[in-house]
Amino acid sequence: MQHSFIYGLYDSAEPGVIRYVGKTYCIKDRIRDHLSATTRGERTHKARWIRLVLRAGRSVRHVVLGFATSNDEANDLERHFIKLMRSIGMDLTNATDGGDGQSPGYRPSAEARAKVGAAHRGRKRSPESVRKTAEAHRGRKRSPETCARISAAKMGKPGHAISPATRAKLAVSNRKPKPYMAAINSAREYTPELRARMRAAQLRRYEHDRLLSAETPQGVM
Repeated sequence: MQHSFIYGLYDSAEPGVIRYVGKTYCIKDRIRDHLSATTRGERTHKARWIRLVLRAGRSVRHVVLGFATSNDEANDLERHFIKLMRSIGMDLTNATDGGDGQSPGYRPSAEARAKVGAAHRGRKRSPESVRKTAEAHRGRKRSPETCARISAAKMGKPGHAISPATRAKLAVSNRKPKPYMAAINSAREYTPELRARMRAAQLRRYEHDRLLSAETPQGVM
């Protein structure tokens, strides 16, 4: 049986002041998600508060407020603690009163997955739906734990074998100069605005990697 955690986030400089209440099945992964979304520029009250804390050289920490054995119970407890914290004067950054959807990290049973799969089998997604999904996932970075799980799941599974002759052809092809790339780059006008956007994107990637490597160990204490 999976257990949900109801947790509160607080500034390491103000351990008695809860600023966000949430629910999850894995607190460590959930904290990392909060930090990752913040560094990607998420525009929410919670994300702005986290950015202020990190820029001040402090860390975001958590406290477990309660446990639940079902998603419905987790939703009820989340609503309860949000209402409780607000009633005692906590300035929460939650955008809602809680109890919204599944707990992050929820893993449905094999029977539930089979029902969902049967319901969606044969359905085709529209180009608009595919585009929206791609945009929602663009820029997201998998956590080391997620990468390790994917690697472990694929390990030992037979893949598509590439013959030595095909490998040699691919190597020759990759070494050939690609005139079309030179044409694309020469035709591209690197305006000051474009250069500024490219620099900003590089800085965001650098800040994202720095915070994940430096802040996450403190944030999950």
